[in-house]
Amino acid sequence: MPQFSSLQGVGVYAHDIPFLTLGNYVSSPLSDFHPVYMNQWNLSIQRQIGKDWLVSANYVGNSTIHMISGESINPAVFLGLGPCTLQTVTGPVSYTTCSTTGNQNARRVLSLINPVQGQYYAGVGNVDDGGTAEYEGLFLTARKQLSHGVTAQANYTWSHCISDPYNQSPSSTDVAIPGARRQWRSNCPGIDLRQQFTLNLVATTPRFSNTWVRRLASDWQVAPILMLRSAMEFSAFSGSDRALTTVPNQTANLVNTNPYCSTQSVACWINPAAFALPTLGTYGNLGYNNLKGPGAFQLDVALSRTFPIQEKMSIQLRAEAFNLPNHLNAFAPGTYTSGNNEGANASLSSSSFGLITSDISGTNGLVNGDYRVVQLAMKFVF
Repeated sequence: MPQFSSLQGVGVYAHDIPFLTLGNYVSSPLSDFHPVYMNQWNLSIQRQIGKDWLVSANYVGNSTIHMISGESINPAVFLGLGPCTLQTVTGPVSYTTCSTTGNQNARRVLSLINPVQGQYYAGVGNVDDGGTAEYEGLFLTARKQLSHGVTAQANYTWSHCISDPYNQSPSSTDVAIPGARRQWRSNCPGIDLRQQFTLNLVATTPRFSNTWVRRLASDWQVAPILMLRSAMEFSAFSGSDRALTTVPNQTANLVNTNPYCSTQSVACWINPAAFALPTLGTYGNLGYNNLKGPGAFQLDVALSRTFPIQEKMSIQLRAEAFNLPNHLNAFAPGTYTSGNNEGANASLSSSSFGLITSDISGTNGLVNGDYRVVQLAMKFVF
């Protein structure tokens, strides 16, 4: 905006406003653009067992067509690492190393075709409506109706989501590999969850016949919620433009079939020696979101009881504990980003590569995040 305002002023419109040198643009198809749509299918089976139990099995699947992604149509072209001469606006320029980050604009597609016209274009992203995604899941449920003071429900999900890189608002740089969208096709970023188990239980102690036992132990209600979740997935990036094409978020090379530390902990989750920088001029052999981080365990419990005083008057005591065992639910190595590569991302250029530095709440340092919280309350009802 400052460059435009210096040329024409703010709020001024003119047909002859000049193109900026090395401007960044996004190209969207003006015709033959296909809107996103999804096919869905499912199959459910339910059965009642006795008077109290209801069990069900559900298969759910969907397929997303014309998912929005993006690709660069004016990337820098890798021309090898030997000497070369490139045509520029000021004339031919010789380089001892033809492909470097210092001459990437001279190596862009449009500059190689016509350096005079090409000087006005840097990154040009093109909206791509050809992406696809698939999801399949098995959802099992068992529910116990209230009887003998106990009601419960357990859910288990086993699923898998895979997709091309999703990018609902492509920019001039946040794009996939030119002409090779599916090279980074992978587990759905931030969405793919292979397994999850959840248990909700409410149990009430019976009314005992003994007077003092009834006063002390009857009518207490305990309600635990247990959640177990499989590993969060993350990506390993090279941390630099190894392909020398200006494409961002390039992945690293995996050089060992077992990338994980022998004894996994927050101090060593993935082994840096199992990864390497790709050879200059090439992209890494890893896709997005195909490394597994830690799973998650959460146990919350509520304990309560209502003490009647007289008609229409009572006192309720309640205690709640979130993350009762004070279990550390660690985040995946790296940091969270959104966009084309949404999810957790670790970079080889980082000094903390392979380490876990935050928990699932996002708190750095693993100290003040997903800790145990206990709440006590008393309520007088009248």
